[in-house]
Amino acid sequence: MFYFVQEALKLLSSSVRDKCEVFGDYSENVSDTYKLTASIHLAQGNIQKALKTYKKVNTYTLSLIHISEPTRPLYI
Repeated sequence: MFYFVQEALKLLSSSVRDKCEVFGDYSENVSDTYKLTASIHLAQGNIQKALKTYKKVNTYTLSLIHISEPTRPLYI
């Protein structure tokens, strides 16, 4: 089971680079990949890795909101 989880994390990690090239760094597809990665870390009990990855999701989500509504101030 552990092997499959590690393989899944490796595939997700490698797909982020490709998704950034195709859809752009701050795309919903990249954010979704980070969400999935974070949920796997959380399910495995790797809370620090999950938190770090969820912070990336938050950054990407805030950027998506700001890109879609540039006149709206960006509060962090």
